[in-house]
Amino acid sequence: MINKYFLAFFLATALVGCGGGGEDLSANMDGSANGTSGGSTTNQSAEGLWRGEINLSNIQTPLNALAIGLSDKKFFMLSGSGSDYQNLWYGNSTISGNSISSNDLKRLDMQSSMGSFNGTVSSKILNISSISIGALSGDGSLNKDDAYKNTSSIDTITDKYLYTRDSNDIYRFEVIPKSGSDTEAEIRGSSERRNCTFSGIIKTINYKINLYQLSNLKVNSTFTNLSACDALGGSTDITVDGYATVVKLQYSNKPAFLFFGLTSDKLKWFSGFGESI
Repeated sequence: MINKYFLAFFLATALVGCGGGGEDLSANMDGSANGTSGGSTTNQSAEGLWRGEINLSNIQTPLNALAIGLSDKKFFMLSGSGSDYQNLWYGNSTISGNSISSNDLKRLDMQSSMGSFNGTVSSKILNISSISIGALSGDGSLNKDDAYKNTSSIDTITDKYLYTRDSNDIYRFEVIPKSGSDTEAEIRGSSERRNCTFSGIIKTINYKINLYQLSNLKVNSTFTNLSACDALGGSTDITVDGYATVVKLQYSNKPAFLFFGLTSDKLKWFSGFGESI
């Protein structure tokens, strides 16, 4: 699902850090040094997978939000209605004690707007007391999803995937192991409804966490009357880098593979997810 399907993920992540490297991101979720109980209540971390709802002005119903927080305190959040994630946000977060904030929050379909958020993070809940960008303002609450602590492996995600809505195929893709490697695979797919094809590389980051690195994902649209896959700002060819994870879809509670990425200038993005078939 393209950029319009990331707001939930992004806001949740806005309160988390964006990872890389191979460190154990499960640490400090409860304020302790190793992720176990009994740690200090200061220096809380927003690392992990967070899910919940955000409320924004001019939008009558709450939006679903899905965020992933990583260790370098960058964040990405996806949000939207129903089973869709319609927007992607990103920024840098500052954590002091259990308080978290950002002054460079950005939503990619509002490229001229720079926003901010403030909130608190504990071992289980990410509370957004205020969030604003452009004419939008609001708040939200997200719960930590323990699925982030599931182990990752190429074998786990090797499969064919499909996402449908209203009886229409939106995404079909597969993850194919790279010959001779147990840490790298290719992702290839298409969307007839969104008129695009895409292919790139998926790599494991740390087998202890449910997170994968997405790199060099090339997205191409052959349908020139609309932007590629619905939300690429009029571009027909882009390359993005980002992350992927296994989550449960809210409408079915079944495991699904979710991936997303940004262009190097952070002005365009692409995302998608699908259930195993």
